[in-house]
Amino acid sequence: MKVHSDLIESREARRDRLLAHAEERLAAGDRLQASEKIWGAVAHAVKAIASERGWRFDRRRDLKRTVRHIAAQVGDQEINTLFRSAESFHSNFYNDTYALDEFREGVDEARRLIRLLREANAAMGPNAPPPQGISAQAPQGSA
Repeated sequence: MKVHSDLIESREARRDRLLAHAEERLAAGDRLQASEKIWGAVAHAVKAIASERGWRFDRRRDLKRTVRHIAAQVGDQEINTLFRSAESFHSNFYNDTYALDEFREGVDEARRLIRLLREANAAMGPNAPPPQGISAQAPQGSA
């Protein structure tokens, strides 16, 4: 299980590093890279939870299903709202329509979402079923 634990820690470290990079890129005025770093941090937060639980996350839509499932399990729809905000930054990478002042809000919302996801993961307990349409799998890195 050590490898599995290392994988989760690696995703969490990436999540934190990407949020820091989002702030750095924002300070430098690089909106495109800040957009993708916000989205990447959230994606890695969701993947860390899915990986910990042995839930598949092969496709981007698996991330969305996982988030919706977590929100439903704990009854917190703010999780969905914040995820949509983070997802919009992924789109902004391609469209570059957000103003610099919207990014500070995006980083703050990403931090809030990540905190809510961690709290929800703990509240669900160890035997929560996988989201509908997403199969459980052996934890990544385990033999």
